Amino acid sequence: MPEPFALTEATGRLGPIAGDGEPGMPPRCAALSPMQEIALPQAIATMHRILAQAQTPAAISAALQQLGLAIAADRVYLFRNHPHPVTDAPLASLRAEWCRRGTRSQLQNLELQNLDYHSTMAQWYERLAAGEGLVNGIALGGLVQLGGRRPLRSRLVNPILLEDGLWGFLGFDWYGEGGVCIPQNQELLGIAASALGLAMTCQRTAARLESLQQRFEAELQQRTVKLQAAIAQLQREMADRRQAQSELRHSALHDRLTGLPNRTYWMELMGEMIAPANHSPPDGPPSEAPGPSIARPAPQPSAPVPPFAVLFVDIDRFQVINDSLGHDLGDELLVAVAHRLRRCLGEADVLARLGGDEFAILLPQARDRQGAEQVVQAIDHCLREPIALAGQEIYTSVSIGIALGPGGYLQEPERLLRDADLSMRQARKLGRSHHTISDRAEHDQLLAAMRLETDLRKAVSTLNAWDFDRADYISQPEDSQFYLCYQPIVDITQHRICAFEALIRWQHPVLGLVSPGRFIPIAEETDAIASLGLWTLYRACQQLRQWQDQLHAIHPNLPPLQMSVNLSCRQFARLDLLDSIKRVIETTAIDPSALKLEITESTIVGNADLAKSTLQTLQNMGIQLCLDDFGTGYSSLSYLHQLPLDTIKIDRAFIEALDRGPKNQDIVQAILTLADTLRLSVIAEGVETPDQLQTLRRMGCTYIQGYLFSKPVRAEAALQLLRSEYPMRSDLTAIAPPSP
Repeated sequence: MPEPFALTEATGRLGPIAGDGEPGMPPRCAALSPMQEIALPQAIATMHRILAQAQTPAAISAALQQLGLAIAADRVYLFRNHPHPVTDAPLASLRAEWCRRGTRSQLQNLELQNLDYHSTMAQWYERLAAGEGLVNGIALGGLVQLGGRRPLRSRLVNPILLEDGLWGFLGFDWYGEGGVCIPQNQELLGIAASALGLAMTCQRTAARLESLQQRFEAELQQRTVKLQAAIAQLQREMADRRQAQSELRHSALHDRLTGLPNRTYWMELMGEMIAPANHSPPDGPPSEAPGPSIARPAPQPSAPVPPFAVLFVDIDRFQVINDSLGHDLGDELLVAVAHRLRRCLGEADVLARLGGDEFAILLPQARDRQGAEQVVQAIDHCLREPIALAGQEIYTSVSIGIALGPGGYLQEPERLLRDADLSMRQARKLGRSHHTISDRAEHDQLLAAMRLETDLRKAVSTLNAWDFDRADYISQPEDSQFYLCYQPIVDITQHRICAFEALIRWQHPVLGLVSPGRFIPIAEETDAIASLGLWTLYRACQQLRQWQDQLHAIHPNLPPLQMSVNLSCRQFARLDLLDSIKRVIETTAIDPSALKLEITESTIVGNADLAKSTLQTLQNMGIQLCLDDFGTGYSSLSYLHQLPLDTIKIDRAFIEALDRGPKNQDIVQAILTLADTLRLSVIAEGVETPDQLQTLRRMGCTYIQGYLFSKPVRAEAALQLLRSEYPMRSDLTAIAPPSP
């Protein structure tokens, strides 16, 4: 009889069956009938077919039944190993069973669950793990709970080995009296155990695959859900981004307060209006700005641009309304005016807010001046009715500048708006509710003035970098464009130069010498006059100090030379005026009585009390005070009575009129008589002819200033004049000083 073996699934090795005979000898076995010898292979084949179709508990029980019937066993059972949850020791539990009729099933017996090999089956684990089958002998000593009260006659236990070790075992029990009942072909039973091992492997593999499939499907589902969520989030973000871009572009092209197009939109629109005349049409349709649609005139590509008009609208006295009512109501007024302007326009017209209280209107259908003025009249009529704000009725009007296009604006569309702006400024000078049409000559003058203002600011900035407390302040900066000229004031009774008037000059690097009549008003408007005035005062006082020292060495007994310097309205209104003058006097170390400050009546108008206090302080400092351009204001006589003055200067207009009749001479004589009564000295300005000089001498005028003696000259020429003509001859006309 061949030696019994147990087939292992993992390696295919055959192990010996350990029995109750002598070592190395096979156990005693009962003989099988021919029918049983045929039935066992058939049962194994049937078992294979059952397990090949399914590895469910029912299929495993059916496979066990086939084996039990084939070898006439009373019980066929399957135990599975598993680790102890705490100690990790190997345990065995009953998982499947087949019982012959009359044999009680033990599947529900809890004592057959979690059996500890070391306590109940001491020698089983090592032999089974080594691949050895157990037959009778030690096999009978374990699993006593399985048989119940019936005596166990024989037992065969075959290990089930998988790739990771002992999975469990397959057992066969025979009950009752008699000898052992072990089939001779135990190799077939080993094959059956191996088949069960394969089935368990397949079952476990299938379970793993199913678990992996479930995990994969679950993970796939999770990832699908996450991906769908991510796609949905991405779609939301893209939609939000498109919305944000749309809102951002709309915000960039529209005014936040009124919702109207802004300056950027306007300039793009003007470019589109004029572009067809300069460029070929781009490929594809033109891009539209997102947001509320606004009518955009679209001339035919490559066709001549039809005439149109641009209006530049500015609310009159808006700053006054804004300051008096507050910025919130000012904003409400802007919105209300925007609504009214919109009501006056057609569907094709475009209204934009450029900023502040300025609006622009494009009239694409206004073919000429008359069409534009019709819209202007409609706007004036619409704004005549008051606007209700916070329980108040506000009357407002607008100044409008008109520019007609395309004209010469095809290459420079931005000039169209600029010219309309300049026209509006001209209209505003005419008063409220006016409009003007763009005039190129006037605009060129305004542009020249703007450029001159820019150049003036840059030139003055070089003076602001100098501090007259520094020793080198008197030196002329290399990049300075300003210098002083000095015009003599002559005492015709003493035949001498008694003073000079300091006059600033601007040598423009491109325009050359700029007339003071051009840049002084600009300096007054931009407050650059403060820097120019302080610089002039210091340099004049410094020059005076030098001349006094030089003349004292030549004529020590002559009265000291004086210097007249003009004070502008802006300078006179500065809070630091007195401190600045004190610093100049202290720095240059001149006698205050040698300094004469000239002011005009416009400097005093509006606050005579404050002017009187300031002038009194200056006079208390010892400074001489002169009222310039006397006779051209409205209340010169009252100023002479109220203000602490030392000198008046007769305006050149009266001096020029001396030769035109006795009435003009009477006016000058009256001024001289009044000044003598008030104990004021008089300077006649603008003396240019010997006849004017003789007339003034006859009237008793002491001091003259004008081209008859000298034009304003540079410091070097003035010093030469002082040295050569001091003291002067009586024949003033014989002197011919150099020109500046």
